[in-house]
Amino acid sequence: MTSAPILLGAAYRGQYHRFMLRATNEIGSTTSQVGYALFAAVPDTPLNGPATDPAVTDRARIKVDWAKIVSPNDGGSEVLSYQLAIDDGFGGDFTILAGGDATEEDYFLRLTYTVYAGIEEGTTYRFRYRSLNSVGWSEYSPITYIMAASKPEKPAVPMLAAVSDTSITLSLSPSAEDGGSPITGHKIFRDDGATFTANTYGIELSNYDAASTLYEATISGDGLVLGTIYRFVYVATNAFGDSEFSNHLIAGVGSPPTVTAAPARDAAYDRYDVATGAVEMMVTWNRLAVSANLPILGF
Repeated sequence: MTSAPILLGAAYRGQYHRFMLRATNEIGSTTSQVGYALFAAVPDTPLNGPATDPAVTDRARIKVDWAKIVSPNDGGSEVLSYQLAIDDGFGGDFTILAGGDATEEDYFLRLTYTVYAGIEEGTTYRFRYRSLNSVGWSEYSPITYIMAASKPEKPAVPMLAAVSDTSITLSLSPSAEDGGSPITGHKIFRDDGATFTANTYGIELSNYDAASTLYEATISGDGLVLGTIYRFVYVATNAFGDSEFSNHLIAGVGSPPTVTAAPARDAAYDRYDVATGAVEMMVTWNRLAVSANLPILGF
């Protein structure tokens, strides 16, 4: 077998070329049949690893997407398949999830894949992929680390810890489910105190320490107005984002009502039932419409 290198420039990559061999001796020459060859190489190594789709990835599944390999990065030959691999979540060996080269039935040309089997909440998995053309497989992409987790669940309603004519103190409870990623803090919001017709909580209490479970919202620091009733909500936050708003707490800026006069008995309405022994009496008190700038909601 005799061979000779043929040097072609990069501009010829991806093109089919015809080759013919001519043999010559003292008598004359003869030519071979025409042969065809594709000038190509394996695809380039992908620049980036697979990326998670946060709209789908959660505690029980991971969806990944990756970039399509096209010219000039396909080596001059159309990509026939992609191969996606995942480790065991503990730094072990990689297992192929999709794509192969045994037969064309193994080829995988989609650019997305969702993993369900074996996914454990809060575990970080390694992903990588590569591409195949008529020449062979590319090198694997850089490794991507993806955690099986999501945003925290909606937290419980905030509780009223204290109230005065200058501030409202809220008590927060951690979410029952952190989504598989530790909760890093909370964000507190309130409405404008003007109307209860729309659930709009556009004002974040910026002075709140996100790591604390207590917060004192004040007139001076948070723009509260004496005598105004507000709705307060909060969200829990982790590495994947914010939870939904909690249910709201309704609280007003003002001191608790002050009642100085004791209720009085009105003897004119006393009743005694001889048969049953039941006693009825009437108690009266002075009505308060407003106390500490807030309306009286009940007695």
